[in-house]
Amino acid sequence: MNQEAEIRLSQTLIVKNEEKNIASALSWGKNIVCEQIVVDTGSTDNTVRIAEEMGARVIYFEWIDDFSAAKNKALDSCIGDWIAILDADEYFVPGDTERIIEILKKAEKEGCAAVNTSLTSIDGNGGIISSTTQIRILKNISGLRYKRRIHEILTYDGPLKIYDATKELNIIHTGYAEEIIKEKRASGRNRRLLEKELEDNPNDPEILGYLGDEYTITNNDKAEEFYRRAIDNLPVKVEDWDTRSSDTFTKLIVILGLKNEEKEIDSICEKAEAVLPKNADFSYYTGVHYYNKKDYVKALEYFRKAFHKLGIYGEEGYSENLISNLSLAYAQYAFILMKNGDMKGAVTISSNVLKNNKKEYVALLALLGAFISEKTPLEPLVGFLGKLYDFDSSIDKLLLYRGATETDYLELKDFVFGKMNDIERTIAVDRMKG
Repeated sequence: MNQEAEIRLSQTLIVKNEEKNIASALSWGKNIVCEQIVVDTGSTDNTVRIAEEMGARVIYFEWIDDFSAAKNKALDSCIGDWIAILDADEYFVPGDTERIIEILKKAEKEGCAAVNTSLTSIDGNGGIISSTTQIRILKNISGLRYKRRIHEILTYDGPLKIYDATKELNIIHTGYAEEIIKEKRASGRNRRLLEKELEDNPNDPEILGYLGDEYTITNNDKAEEFYRRAIDNLPVKVEDWDTRSSDTFTKLIVILGLKNEEKEIDSICEKAEAVLPKNADFSYYTGVHYYNKKDYVKALEYFRKAFHKLGIYGEEGYSENLISNLSLAYAQYAFILMKNGDMKGAVTISSNVLKNNKKEYVALLALLGAFISEKTPLEPLVGFLGKLYDFDSSIDKLLLYRGATETDYLELKDFVFGKMNDIERTIAVDRMKG
């Protein structure tokens, strides 16, 4: 550990039964921190042993159904000038770690007492679930502490100046993989803590939004109720970076879509855009609803609005869902353009998507649909596709055969089939039967 640095950085985390994660959690900062404090809230596995073997100081804290209390115990135990407080299933992106001390020097020069970073949640295959921003590095000063039993927020008696390192530092969070979410919801822990918090703060829009999240799998009507209450209790001014409010609106749009309440979807989208005017996610989710309903005229209206906003505001709009699904979104946009008769736009966008990801099937359907509408002869079509796909690749041939079959592009279907060997033909036919 680094005991000589001009700025001393402590690392602390609260844990319970994290033997699968604790080693990696204590590895990312080993060369830059002056100490590692692990606050254990009742582990019954090998978490404590592993932490101690790695040189961390373990402090025991009796769990009282309050994450803030545990985190504040962790902060109180640190001696560094600054404190990095990440969960056991989180770590800084490799390469970012070396920048942390220099960033803290800049933060100090600017009189900041907290550092805001990007945070990306990934699934078990490394795919991105969501992206947001959170304060995870704090100056070790009196009065800067957490409140709320769950989904903790920072409080400070005076003005809190925050250094924006969202483009310099990114934390990877592995704990929101689908199976882990199911385990947490099955335990009822989060819901129980949120309900306790709501008793103390019945009109807190963040707590209401998080409670809506807890019900999305089991009871959409209940989730809708909490999301609507959250929206009704939003403050007059909502900051652009308020991803919690953004999630509340987008998840309500999804629920209303499942119920086919289209007037309500339009109304909520309009309200969301009034509250967070730079965010493109609301138009995108509403557009996806109409895309799935095959109302391509309405879908085009919302997709155009979404991409217009994204083009103007970019990352400043915090359109995390659209940005995380950009390849698919552009593929859907191309398909919508094709269905609305804009073949040139459909070909341009779909081909650009396929250059980056030739497996983006919706883009392939948009491209083939446009070529069919334009009655493109087989020879130039094959020449165009040859720039995107390899006709000697089994995967590419199977993909093209599927696309040609689904779009009823018979000439292309026969051409690709003729390029296949016997095994590929058997697989292609069997897949289309399935």
